[in-house]
Amino acid sequence: MLKNKLNPDFFISELKTILLENNINYKLKRNNLNEWERFYNKTNYVPVLYQHSYIDYQETYFKDVYDLFEDLSLIIYEDNLLCIWPISIGYKDNKFILNTFGENIMPPLFVKNTSANKKKLIYKKIYKITETFIRKLKIINPKYVEPYIHNNGISRWFSICSDKAKSIDSKFLSFLNLNEDIIEIKKSFRKSFKSLLNIKNDKLKLYKLKIDINKWNEIKDLHFHVTGRKTRSDDTWINQFEALKNNEAFSIYIENEKNEIIGASYFNCSRDECYYSMGAYNKKYLKDNIGHIIQYNAIKEMKKRNIKWYKIGVLDLKLAKHDYEKKNQTISLFKSGFSSHIFCEHIITK
Repeated sequence: MLKNKLNPDFFISELKTILLENNINYKLKRNNLNEWERFYNKTNYVPVLYQHSYIDYQETYFKDVYDLFEDLSLIIYEDNLLCIWPISIGYKDNKFILNTFGENIMPPLFVKNTSANKKKLIYKKIYKITETFIRKLKIINPKYVEPYIHNNGISRWFSICSDKAKSIDSKFLSFLNLNEDIIEIKKSFRKSFKSLLNIKNDKLKLYKLKIDINKWNEIKDLHFHVTGRKTRSDDTWINQFEALKNNEAFSIYIENEKNEIIGASYFNCSRDECYYSMGAYNKKYLKDNIGHIIQYNAIKEMKKRNIKWYKIGVLDLKLAKHDYEKKNQTISLFKSGFSSHIFCEHIITK
């Protein structure tokens, strides 16, 4: 029986059965990428986590580290295009995992002006899909999330998912409002950062990465040098380069006098949001504030693209007990120095 469940066709077959039982008109994202991307122009706000290029990267990453990993994402219709829902299922360490490409189970994203009643109906149907998989695959402690998508208050998704929850926790996220001019934006930065935003060492030069595979491979090599190990597959780097080529990401880097890349960051972009995805910095040059300089120039690039919000990352407020926790907290506090807002997401454990 387990062998059957580890067949990707099993998941698709089960999904189709559940969708039919719930009278849901749908297409699979995997076969309809153009339709998924067409949706972006029909919604008020497109988070990076719903962007195909970001999902594609996450799928590639998890296929390498899981025994089995499948994209089950749906495009849902009611007369016309209604919503998109990113969802994935995996198998690792002798257990099944249902989530949104490494994130907790996220809600669907609707076209603008969808009525509250229609949203409630679809939320209930999608929740029923997840609960059916959870029951059949004996998934323990699944987690749902009420993500912050610049909406007002708690959605019906939260009230539906939180019924009989084991626990409800909060996660804090640092954002920067990009709707002001750059002078106003700089006022949001941590006071100690404001003198660290420009290159003062005349041997260093700042660049925005062009579509140059050789430079991209240099950034990849820098990442390996800084981390001391290979943290992910070559295919994930190819995914990220493809996003660069499609203008759904950009990278800012700094070179020394030998034209060696000494610091670089990579940012995923949707129409409305930018997300800080990766950074690598040669420790020898940290005294030159290369991290601050790259962040500031990335923010200027976001302004050029008319992006509304910069999603900087999780704000880690926990008491750090271990070295890796202290490292993560240091990175979190650095990134939050560029934020203007802290928003809260609610995580529901069933």
